[in-house]
Amino acid sequence: MMDGRAEVVGGDAATRRTALKHRFMPESLKASRHARKAKPQG
Repeated sequence: MMDGRAEVVGGDAATRRTALKHRFMPESLKASRHARKAKPQG
Protein backbone atom coordinates (compact mmCIF):
# COMPACT_ATOMS: atom_id res chain seq x y z
CA MET A 1 0.00 0.00 0.00
CA MET A 2 2.72 2.48 0.94
CA ASP A 3 5.02 1.23 -1.85
CA GLY A 4 8.18 1.60 0.25
CA ARG A 5 7.43 5.18 1.31
CA ALA A 6 8.05 6.42 4.84
CA GLU A 7 4.82 8.44 4.85
CA VAL A 8 1.74 8.79 2.69
CA VAL A 9 -0.47 11.88 2.38
CA GLY A 10 -4.14 11.22 1.79
CA GLY A 11 -6.52 13.70 0.26
CA ASP A 12 -6.98 15.59 -2.94
CA ALA A 13 -4.27 17.19 -5.08
CA ALA A 14 -4.40 20.47 -3.14
CA THR A 15 -3.75 18.65 0.14
CA ARG A 16 -0.79 16.78 -1.33
CA ARG A 17 0.66 20.04 -2.77
CA THR A 18 0.35 21.71 0.64
CA ALA A 19 2.08 18.78 2.34
CA LEU A 20 4.92 18.95 -0.18
CA LYS A 21 5.35 22.71 0.31
CA HIS A 22 5.36 22.28 4.09
CA ARG A 23 8.32 19.89 3.88
CA PHE A 24 10.54 22.79 2.80
CA MET A 25 9.00 25.65 4.82
CA PRO A 26 10.61 26.86 8.04
CA GLU A 27 8.68 25.96 11.20
CA SER A 28 8.32 29.64 12.12
CA LEU A 29 6.47 30.37 8.87
CA LYS A 30 4.18 27.34 9.30
CA ALA A 31 3.43 28.41 12.88
CA SER A 32 2.51 31.96 11.89
CA ARG A 33 0.20 30.71 9.11
CA HIS A 34 -1.47 28.30 11.50
CA ALA A 35 -1.95 31.05 14.10
CA ARG A 36 -3.76 33.23 11.54
CA LYS A 37 -6.01 30.35 10.43
CA ALA A 38 -6.75 29.19 13.99
CA LYS A 39 -7.66 32.66 15.30
CA PRO A 40 -11.38 32.98 16.00
CA GLN A 41 -13.24 35.18 13.53
CA GLY A 42 -15.48 37.91 14.76
